[in-house]
Amino acid sequence: MNRLSRRREREAKALEQRLVWIVGGPRTGSTWLLDLLTYPLTHAHTPTGAAIRNVDTVLRPFAIPINEPYLGAHLAPIETIHPLGIFTPAEIKEGDPSYFFSREFEPAWRPGLRSMILDRFGAQATALAAEHQLSDPLVVVKEPNGSQAAPLIASALPGSRLIYLMRDARDVLESLVDAVTPGSWLAGGLDTDALATEHGRLEFLRRHAWLWLHRTTMIERAMASHPPELSFTVRYEDLRADTEASLATVVEWLGVEAAPGFLAETTRANSFESFPPEATGRGKATRFAEPGHWRQGLGEPEKAVLGDILGPKLRDLGYAV
Repeated sequence: MNRLSRRREREAKALEQRLVWIVGGPRTGSTWLLDLLTYPLTHAHTPTGAAIRNVDTVLRPFAIPINEPYLGAHLAPIETIHPLGIFTPAEIKEGDPSYFFSREFEPAWRPGLRSMILDRFGAQATALAAEHQLSDPLVVVKEPNGSQAAPLIASALPGSRLIYLMRDARDVLESLVDAVTPGSWLAGGLDTDALATEHGRLEFLRRHAWLWLHRTTMIERAMASHPPELSFTVRYEDLRADTEASLATVVEWLGVEAAPGFLAETTRANSFESFPPEATGRGKATRFAEPGHWRQGLGEPEKAVLGDILGPKLRDLGYAV
């Protein structure tokens, strides 16, 4: 390896160690956690993907956001191959030597995948750091819709960090149903049409319950194989109950010395209570932030379906069933 190659590898390794993945699935509060960690930046449709939200603050961000790159959705696209299960090729084909990401040929594909990911995120991180005059900030990647690829990503980037944002699946699914219900913020398409009937709601919940279960299984697999010091689990319910204290444990784990006042200010600026009433509630992206709301939002047949599919895993995760 020549001097230039050694320098590039040092830079790549340094970036890898600054990468922090938020995994767990949609409607878990991952946007909220991203905003908490990258305050006063917020993800935005700008040329770099972020902007300063609070121009009056004296705080400086220690992390920059990359919001939903959908890398995992490309690496491990969802395939329905059984009436009662949702799987990805990454799970069912990894033992097939012809599968691109097979275990047999991992030494061949892993270095290239690592380089591609680091080159791509490095370009965005460099642009964001320059725009906001930051030196080597953490790079927080929110990837809920690609969390089924967590084992692939963790394998390719063993020096990066994984934050598993866990939330009661029943709240997740009740929120998802509300999001695609006619007239809601994500309404449109076949799912919205299906939700017009009781049978359609049940089938939607059944399908997404299996998807949640699959994502959770893959995340647990990634966490089990990743270095324990680089893996951290956060419960949404704990983050909601005492945001500042829960966030403090995450920041400490990240090895960051937050500026005085950071935890209090980001907690206040990103709190559910800071939203105007007309921006929250049923049919809105920011709904209730109320753990256990599924008890009100789901019918008895729907609760029974979710209990049958998710009960054992929910118990395993410490949720009352």
